[in-house]
Amino acid sequence: MQDSTVTLIVGVAGILGTLISSAIGHYYTAKARKDVYQRAVFTEQFELLKKIHLQIGRAQNFLQMIVPPHPDHHEQAEADCLALIPELANLIHEGSALLPSEVWVDLSQFSSKLCEIFECSDRSSDEAKEIARDVRVRAGIFALATRKMLGIDEMSTETYKMLTGSNAEDLMSDGERAALARIAGDDAQTVNDNVDRN
Repeated sequence: MQDSTVTLIVGVAGILGTLISSAIGHYYTAKARKDVYQRAVFTEQFELLKKIHLQIGRAQNFLQMIVPPHPDHHEQAEADCLALIPELANLIHEGSALLPSEVWVDLSQFSSKLCEIFECSDRSSDEAKEIARDVRVRAGIFALATRKMLGIDEMSTETYKMLTGSNAEDLMSDGERAALARIAGDDAQTVNDNVDRN
């Protein structure tokens, strides 16, 4: 084999090796950047959702004194709830950039229903009670959408699987198994069967 042919083969192999290692390097660099970005976005979403749930909880507490009107505290509760609505609106605006569309829509629907309470002139009417019920339903829907988005149920299931592994019967009483089953969304008997099987 001529020297020029050997040089050509070695040169082509070197170029290919350089291209492959460069491509692998670019892939892992891009992946690392994407992971950092996803982690940052998730952290922002988590912090925003904590603030939103705090405001929703406060609104529901005020609502209990507004509909039907509490004899001593309904005026203060109305004032506090009205003051809370702009804060919630700011969080919804921030959520429009950070939250998934379906979660953001659920949050907007909660806010709209909450505002409808103040359009009712008679807070003890059936209409006001129906709106208050809808507000509570919307809060529940938003909470479930949030759990799904954050993967809370999956984490609960993983915890359940971990705790119902080997020797779990030594760690948990029947009551604890039933409580864990409710969190994980499984039937208590299924949990007991799984533990007994292990």
